[in-house]
Amino acid sequence: MAQSMEGIPEHEKEAMFEKMLDEMNLSEEKKAPLRRRSKEYKEKMLLGFTTAITMPPIGLKKLKDHKMEQPEDYIFDLSAPNPSLDRLTQIIRSLRVALTSNPLTWVHAFGPTGLERILSILDSYNKNDSEHNRIQKECLRCLQKFMNNTVGFKQVLNQDRALSIIAECLNPAKKGVMLEAVKILAPLCLVPEGHSKVLEAITITAEKSQRQRFLLIVEGISKGYEGSGYGSLTLGCLQLINAIISKAHDLEYRMHLRNEFLRTGLDKMLQRLENDSTQDLMIQLEYFKSDKDEDYYELVHKFDNVFIDIQELDDCYDVIKNLVKNTPSENHFLSIMQHLMFIRDDMDIRPAYFKLIDGCVSQIVLHKDGVDPDFRQFLVDTDLLLETITEKEDSLLELEIKINGLRKKVEDSETKRHEISARLEESMETNLNLQKLLKEAEDSIENILLQNQVSLLHKPIPPPMSGIGPAPPPMPEMGPPPPPPMSGIGPPSPPMSASPPMSGMVPPPPPMSGMGSPLPLMPGMVPPPIVYTAVPKSVELPYGLKPKRKWDVEAPTKRANWKTITPEKMTDKSFWIQVKEEELASPEILKGLSDKFTTKSVIKKTTSIEGPSTISTKKIKELKILDGKSAQNISILLGGLLKQYTYEDIKRSILRCDESVLTSSILQLLLSYLPSDDQLKKFQEIKPQYNELTGAEQFSVTISDIKRLQPRLKSLSFKMQFNETINEVKPAVVAAIAACEEIKESKKFAKILELVLLVGNYMNTGSRNAQAFGFEISFLPKLANTKDSENKMTLLNYLASTIESKFPDLISFDEELGHVDSACKISVENIQKTLMQIAFVESYIQCVLKQQQAHKDNLQIREAEDRARKAKELKEKAEKEREAKKMLVDMNSTKTQEGVMDSLLEALQTGSAFTREQRPKRTRAKPKGR
Repeated sequence: MAQSMEGIPEHEKEAMFEKMLDEMNLSEEKKAPLRRRSKEYKEKMLLGFTTAITMPPIGLKKLKDHKMEQPEDYIFDLSAPNPSLDRLTQIIRSLRVALTSNPLTWVHAFGPTGLERILSILDSYNKNDSEHNRIQKECLRCLQKFMNNTVGFKQVLNQDRALSIIAECLNPAKKGVMLEAVKILAPLCLVPEGHSKVLEAITITAEKSQRQRFLLIVEGISKGYEGSGYGSLTLGCLQLINAIISKAHDLEYRMHLRNEFLRTGLDKMLQRLENDSTQDLMIQLEYFKSDKDEDYYELVHKFDNVFIDIQELDDCYDVIKNLVKNTPSENHFLSIMQHLMFIRDDMDIRPAYFKLIDGCVSQIVLHKDGVDPDFRQFLVDTDLLLETITEKEDSLLELEIKINGLRKKVEDSETKRHEISARLEESMETNLNLQKLLKEAEDSIENILLQNQVSLLHKPIPPPMSGIGPAPPPMPEMGPPPPPPMSGIGPPSPPMSASPPMSGMVPPPPPMSGMGSPLPLMPGMVPPPIVYTAVPKSVELPYGLKPKRKWDVEAPTKRANWKTITPEKMTDKSFWIQVKEEELASPEILKGLSDKFTTKSVIKKTTSIEGPSTISTKKIKELKILDGKSAQNISILLGGLLKQYTYEDIKRSILRCDESVLTSSILQLLLSYLPSDDQLKKFQEIKPQYNELTGAEQFSVTISDIKRLQPRLKSLSFKMQFNETINEVKPAVVAAIAACEEIKESKKFAKILELVLLVGNYMNTGSRNAQAFGFEISFLPKLANTKDSENKMTLLNYLASTIESKFPDLISFDEELGHVDSACKISVENIQKTLMQIAFVESYIQCVLKQQQAHKDNLQIREAEDRARKAKELKEKAEKEREAKKMLVDMNSTKTQEGVMDSLLEALQTGSAFTREQRPKRTRAKPKGR
């Protein structure tokens, strides 16, 4: 052989070596190190493998008196009639070793005939006799080795009675046999068609024994306890449960299977398993819980993301009612509800009715693998249900007897409790009487002592000694604190109004010269030169505007004191571009203006300039750092809203940001009254003089240790007032926007503005505000300030009467301005001030946060990089596992795959077999109207 190996080309040697690796039933991971070996080592392996094919397995050259080398030898011995138990056990054990050590060609040669012999032996010895446990266990192990490649795996899966025979080995009384059976059934659930066939086999076996389908699997979990904890059988049963539930493609069917396991008794065991479980068991338990939660959220998503509790009766009824409402199913659902109302009102019989109905509904709705049943004919198996109900009735009767006995004991205990309570009340009443007598005795003793003291006081008092005079007057320090200085104290400022001076003030100087202009000016302003010009003649007006008409006025009239909008400030979409107020002019309107709003000579009253006032200030006791007003304000705050807290309590509340103590009003007062940062630093220096300071300064010393005190208080105040501020501003902004939109779109109001422009231009004839193209809207409230020559009518009244007589359709213009009434109460200045304050505080807090977090940036960057690296590693690992899982079993591949059972068992153990990505999603058609 060595000579022939030397004459073989290198590429043929490589092909022979690859074929040898395939025959050895090795996985790719195990093949890789062998491929990296030297040529000499590969040749030795080829020579050894060729020699091993022509010889029986090591240690199995002889089996008693018979030599077994080929698959046909094992098939012949397994077919022998009536072999002894020991010899049969030895033959099967030898077969398991041969299936493990021989190449795939040997396993394929053993084929369906050998499989049939193993199944026949397993079926014939599948009894409760413990002597047969060894044969059953060895047969199941042979099946595992036979299935460790795709060819053997397919043969077992497609065998008609193979899975039923294996399912009959699920007997908790035989732990070893059941464990080997579970190791076969669980991997079969992971492949296509395997899940349904395993469930069918378990169901047929349970029906033969007339028991619940998953009872033996659940019992296997509890039987797997091995003194110090749960062992391999418990782990294998949990793997089988997870495989059965997770590989059901339909949501309803998954929930049905899980609920069936829980009803069989699994729910009572989960808590015990969590308290006493190994790491491998925890993997299975965690997946069971996570899969249940994912199914629950999938159910919630199915019902339009409505959060429901499927354990609550009201939620389930509402969901079903919404599903069938206004559909053909509604009448049938109503009929079901009506029939349920006719169930006999007997507390003992009613549960039996609902149990029978529940069983029938579950058989109808969850038929087979979640597919719809045959609606033409459907048989409901009620025999098992009726037997279960009868057993439940007997057990309920026994429980009722026990409950009656317990109820009697409870009644006796309640009677004794009442007797003890009555005695206790009587004792308490006696105790109160004794205390009352004791109190009266103490009062009588006090009265006697007082009478003695009074009798001593009635004795004549000697004359007062010399030197004792009247009580001294109160000390200055005992007087009330001085009032805060008035805001008016300070250097005199120019007067802002023409109101008469207050009594006691210095009269103002006479008015300045040059104030005789007919137009009123703001007080204190020097009048400009009276040089008014009309619209420049040479300037071309934009947007096609034409100069406004200059009106001829018979007599001077009062002026419309508006602020004109020049054409240069208008846009092409401005309202004033389309205004044609001259078309509204009529002789009656202009004549009325001339008659009613002519000017009269008005006697001007001289105004006096407010002089400075002198207020005598009372001298305040000198403080260390604070001024008198600041100390007084802090004292008022500490003695008012914070009087029930000590200085340390207030300090602790500030550090903890305790909103129960630091209300919004207290925070505002603290921010207003607290010392500045420089003052707080000075307070830290005078800590040794704490006892010599006043209360306000002692409080300042206490809080001077808080770092960044002002930013802390401002941030907390902003947080507490933010929602309130937004809720106050938001309605005003909304109303203002709505009002502006209404004003912009109102045609009647636009007509009134044209009329106002006409009237104003007519009245301003000859002034600088004449021939205006538009005016600021703020002029409208001033219409009521311009009165006629007789002071009986305002310009607003005149416009109203003109509209009523000439333009009656404009009277109802307010109907187009629904939000103006609420918007007119809004202060734009306050809104702008509030929004600017929010923006300012927000930017201030952001700066504070940046300063606080600056020293953590490097740490956060390192943590982020570490998390990103770990996430990348986990992602790569998940991708590798996903690719590995795809390679576990390819049932459609023409190439034979090795290590099938080993890979599936490993996937079950690690939990990687239970992934949601492998589960196909079923698209559901939404009901109409949802």
